[in-house]
Amino acid sequence: MAKPLHILAFEHFQQRYDGDDKVKMFVAFGLFMESEYKWAKSEHFPTEGKYKNYHACSIPHSVDLIDQSADNVLSEFVSDIIDGQKEGFMSAAMDAYKAEAAKSERKWWQGVLEATGGAILWSAILIIGAIVAGRMGIDVLGAFERAAAVHH
Repeated sequence: MAKPLHILAFEHFQQRYDGDDKVKMFVAFGLFMESEYKWAKSEHFPTEGKYKNYHACSIPHSVDLIDQSADNVLSEFVSDIIDGQKEGFMSAAMDAYKAEAAKSERKWWQGVLEATGGAILWSAILIIGAIVAGRMGIDVLGAFERAAAVHH
């Protein structure tokens, strides 16, 4: 007994993907079966000879389109999953942030003042370091100018 046509089609897709991406293989095979169903329905479910002709013509020539369609289906599927989870993830992250922020004893302005004070302190340290280096004979500005000239 000869293999049924859907088995031959399955084997073709199995060989094409050769274990690389089973999910994509099954999606592509399902898309092929869907296109075959639509064709058969439009032909009012033709004879076995027409089915064989359909398989002989469609499998080698439509596989690249089906492959592209399978990529699109899988990308859309992944995007839908991500979009479905994104809002919940963002809400949970914001709730966690608010909970951690509420634990702080400091107010927002205190944090701004602390950051500003730290920036002023580090600036003062760098300025004092440059002055000390200048008194030791190290030309800090000249070194920056030479470094900038090398990169231009």
